[in-house]
Amino acid sequence: MLLCRRRWWRTRSRTETVAGGAACVNRYLVPDWRRGCLVPRRAEPLRVQDLAQLLRDRRAARGLGLRAAAEEAGVSFNTLARVEKGHVPDIETFSRIARWVGHSPAEFLEAASVTLDSTPEVIEAHLRGDPALTTEGAKAIAGLVKELYARLAEPAEVAIACHLRAASTFRPEASGLFAELLSEMHGALLAKD
Repeated sequence: MLLCRRRWWRTRSRTETVAGGAACVNRYLVPDWRRGCLVPRRAEPLRVQDLAQLLRDRRAARGLGLRAAAEEAGVSFNTLARVEKGHVPDIETFSRIARWVGHSPAEFLEAASVTLDSTPEVIEAHLRGDPALTTEGAKAIAGLVKELYARLAEPAEVAIACHLRAASTFRPEASGLFAELLSEMHGALLAKD
């Protein structure tokens, strides 16, 4: 029976038990192959560059050489050696290796945290920060700006943007196909309205 005591991401600590190396995964805990126990799930997304370290850790934990690990993962020996040195593989190989180290390939894609503030919201924030205006005055002006903006602004053409952490692993034609697919999906959604 393996025990692992880790500092929980909040101020309390927890002890989790894994009997015989079996891991019970829930949404808060994931198996740590190096320690042989459950640890809190990572808050930040994994990076493609983390794959090399995860691969080395998994190989060391299982006591496998490169050839045996490559055979288990379903990739060639040379590819696995390059990935372990930090090279980024193609998408199919990346998916196989990511699953072999115990992660979903989606965990390596960065969730884009883009905030799209509208012009009236930006103006309202500036008005609230103006020391010459009272709170009521700032709200009144912001309300007028929102109303005028809604009447006079022309709808902008929607631009489709996508950021993938693993973009360098795509073949050149894949980005064009991906953009075309997103445009078709966007058009279909607009047609439903």
